[in-house]
Amino acid sequence: MNKIDLLLELLDRWDDAPPQSKPAPEDVCREAPELLEEFRQLLLQRGAIIATLDGTNSPVQQPESIVQNLQSGRYSVIHFHDAGGLGWVYLANDRELGRTVALKCMQPGPASDPSARERFFREAHITARLEHPGVVPIYALGGLPEDKYPSYAMRFIEGESLRSAIRRFHEGATPNWSSMEAKRMLRSFIDVCQTVAYAHSRGVIHRDLKSANIMLGPFGETLVLDWGLAKLAGDESIADQHHGDEPIDFADQSVAGLVIGTIGFMSPEQAMSDGIKVGRQSDIFSLGAILFQILTGQPPYTGDQALDAARNCQYVMPRALQSSIPKPLEAICLKAMRREPADRYRSAIELKEDVERFLADEPVSAQSESIMERSGRFVRKNRTLIKSVTSMGIATIAMLAYLVLVTTQKNRELVQANQQVRLAKDDAVLQRDRAQSERIHTEHEFYRARMALLSRAFSERKPKLLAELVHSSQPTLNQPVDTRGQEWWIAWWESFGNRQQLPISDVAVVMQKLVDHGRKVVSLDAAGRFRVIEAAKGKELLSHQTNPMFATLHIAEPDDLPCSNDGSVVAIPRGVFIDIFQLTAAGYHLEKSLESNRGVEVWDGFTQPSTDQQAAYISIAVA
Repeated sequence: MNKIDLLLELLDRWDDAPPQSKPAPEDVCREAPELLEEFRQLLLQRGAIIATLDGTNSPVQQPESIVQNLQSGRYSVIHFHDAGGLGWVYLANDRELGRTVALKCMQPGPASDPSARERFFREAHITARLEHPGVVPIYALGGLPEDKYPSYAMRFIEGESLRSAIRRFHEGATPNWSSMEAKRMLRSFIDVCQTVAYAHSRGVIHRDLKSANIMLGPFGETLVLDWGLAKLAGDESIADQHHGDEPIDFADQSVAGLVIGTIGFMSPEQAMSDGIKVGRQSDIFSLGAILFQILTGQPPYTGDQALDAARNCQYVMPRALQSSIPKPLEAICLKAMRREPADRYRSAIELKEDVERFLADEPVSAQSESIMERSGRFVRKNRTLIKSVTSMGIATIAMLAYLVLVTTQKNRELVQANQQVRLAKDDAVLQRDRAQSERIHTEHEFYRARMALLSRAFSERKPKLLAELVHSSQPTLNQPVDTRGQEWWIAWWESFGNRQQLPISDVAVVMQKLVDHGRKVVSLDAAGRFRVIEAAKGKELLSHQTNPMFATLHIAEPDDLPCSNDGSVVAIPRGVFIDIFQLTAAGYHLEKSLESNRGVEVWDGFTQPSTDQQAAYISIAVA
């Protein structure tokens, strides 16, 4: 950072400090002590206009050096507050009204120059004549031209400068132009435009408009300060103001070739020192430069070449520095800062109204809107109407554009959803195949385990277990694979292949079961005939006719066929009786008949059942 930029940075720190606790110059220059004396000069002669006009440099003096001379009279100084180009500003007490005021007193150097004193009083008269809420009111003139330290009292302003507010707004993340802070700064800018418009109506041109000269009060006040460089446009009503007995010459006192004002905010004609062209349009340019700083966080012209850039009206486009800036605001700023005065806004009121249009979401005069921009504004301001019109089938250009955008987004979402579905299906197929493979593997494992048991059943001669294992190894519905091998077919033949068919009955058999370890077959056919057959020879050992309906109603399962486990005792229902048959060497014979309303317990002829001859309990309800 070069020396000039560093001094300006130190000056910014001084200006941004709260009014009640201004730091000492030594504290401000703590990191650059070599610039202390130059910084003091900058504070005491800010603007450097008076020293340039009279060709001398004011001696370096501390503001506190004249405090003792300001204690008499109506105002008593409390402490030093700030420094300007012509004078020092003190916080003082108004003894008559008991209020705190700002007392501006000429510095010792400029106070000794008649032209500087005249300019000082001229600033006081101009400021006092501008009776507007945006101008600091002057309470009283505190001395005469021949006094040692001319001064005047004015309202003490508390708050922060617009420059400080802009700097805070641009710190950190990208500025949000929809935020309350952004809208508050733009409304303050509108207030500044109104104040400048009022001053122009009174024939006063400020010539030093910048963010540092705008104070934002804690209760919504926006005040334009420092009218020390103001000039009058022609011979207007304010020109008849005077100080003392002699009239004051309010003509422009700029010197040819002398740049008056702040370079970062001045118009090309002001930078060229063309006093004839510096009029209301020059203030319009400076207002545009303030808006430029609000938008970008920096003045249009900075650095060592700032004066040349100002003379040639060369600056970077705001959106090139900050792409988030709304296009209408950039258009307003650029129109106010056009090179030719005639191309700018005709008045500060026109500039103010364009900013108000932006805040009200109305089209601004500085920009020709595209169809999409007009459509977007129409949608934002007529949402209810658009909903109603859409429900009636009338589409507008803005809604069509919106629908195209939504449709494109929905199509993109649909494609993504389809891709996700396909991925899900592929994953499901993969999971299914994996499960199928695991199931086949499990089936093979089960089959190998059953075949091991099958081999054991062969060796232990267990035909029933053998039959169960053979049956359980057959493929079932939806079984993925048939695991049977040659060993299964051998076992199946051993279990079922050499069996003979028993001629039980020509009538359909409704129930049958094996008894006596498979040596006998007990059956009941649809005609109601009850049979006991020897399995090995197919010989009929017993054939007894019973009531078909009665038997069908009361015998639900094959195991319910009334006989003992070895088939030696058979209980056959017959009408209201139950006939008990006992197997003897000569065959079955009728042992007894019992009424069917009694429970019949058959014990194979024994009082108690043995291990091999299990009892069959028969319970037949009354028909």
